[in-house]
Amino acid sequence: MTILNVDINEAGKAGVKPRIIRIETNNTSSEVQAPGFLDAIVKEGIALSETDIAFVVTKPSPSSSSSAVIVYDINFSNGKWSLIPLGSGNVGSSWVIGGNNVTAFAGTAIFGTLNDEDISFRANNEEYMKFETGTDSFLVDVGTAEISAFDTIIGSTDNPTDSVDVISQVVKLSSIPSAVKSDVVFFDPVTKALSHGLSSSATVNVQTFYTPGAATYTPTPGMKYCKVEVQGGGASGSSPNFPSSGTGGGGGGYAIGLFDAATIGASVALTIGAGGLGVVGTDGNDGGDTLFGAHITAQGGAKGIGTGTIGGGGGAALGSAYLKAFGGQGFGSINVGGFYFSGAGGASHYDFPYMFYSGSNVGGAAGVLGAGGGGAINATSNVASGTGGDGFVIVTEYI
Repeated sequence: MTILNVDINEAGKAGVKPRIIRIETNNTSSEVQAPGFLDAIVKEGIALSETDIAFVVTKPSPSSSSSAVIVYDINFSNGKWSLIPLGSGNVGSSWVIGGNNVTAFAGTAIFGTLNDEDISFRANNEEYMKFETGTDSFLVDVGTAEISAFDTIIGSTDNPTDSVDVISQVVKLSSIPSAVKSDVVFFDPVTKALSHGLSSSATVNVQTFYTPGAATYTPTPGMKYCKVEVQGGGASGSSPNFPSSGTGGGGGGYAIGLFDAATIGASVALTIGAGGLGVVGTDGNDGGDTLFGAHITAQGGAKGIGTGTIGGGGGAALGSAYLKAFGGQGFGSINVGGFYFSGAGGASHYDFPYMFYSGSNVGGAAGVLGAGGGGAINATSNVASGTGGDGFVIVTEYI
């Protein structure tokens, strides 16, 4: 390797920074890219910096009269000073969008900072992810979502997040099992956590609880994690005295939680909320709350009252759940010139009721799976409003 001449535009001269180094050589472009090509000029006492940029004049062969100029980054790695084509995709002082070849610097190439500064990832100049120094956390913008931090997903009760817009969600790396640290952005937290936290031979078992009243969940032997869906009971609609039409009852709240075996223990006491019973000639009945022990409560919907533009309110969800949703609001009723529109019950996670319209007597539609019951149409006499749908608990076990 022969370097014929080196000219350096010193830092600071005419305001130039970084330094521009012109190197003339009779080596080919492939030869000047060999690791350690610049070690010879360093031995001659020329100090280099990785902030320098080199313009290198090369020849196709030592005897050729033609030449080419290529711009290089200057890189120091594994004790060698080398030239890296600027924007070529190789590791130098810069990384390129099109991809980077790190073969020549395996084990030493990094993407990150060497000082105490955060790293921010942006799109359209909006920050979507940031690695913060001095902590074990990174910040992820997940937009509008109904999730909480991973330490809540696996059963902790600190910082649960309600069903709201989550603008900046902290995922605590120290709380994530090592088996799942390769996937720490949990846009589908249950699937990601379980698929990485269990063996390929893991099995799934489902226990369901649909009958209103008290019940007990006893884990299947070997259960490692369980996903729990909790639905509150829907309220019944109203049945105001004729001639009139009733409002719909609210849907029950809904939640999903993920718990490990230690959090569940030997068993969990359940309460399955019943749907509010339909009524004749009066206001409806509230839906019952559904409880998964002290971990999650899905409240029942509120009853439809009289006639009017608004039905019963939807139930809320409380406790250690990564998804919490209110039940749907019951719909109001309309009475126009002897023609009646009854209010539909509020929706649940699994059911969306409908409304009736008629000039005669029509009973309210019953809700199912935690939805509210519809109001009755009482044109010439009083008939029954719709009963709210019962709540339930579904436990999906991962063994």
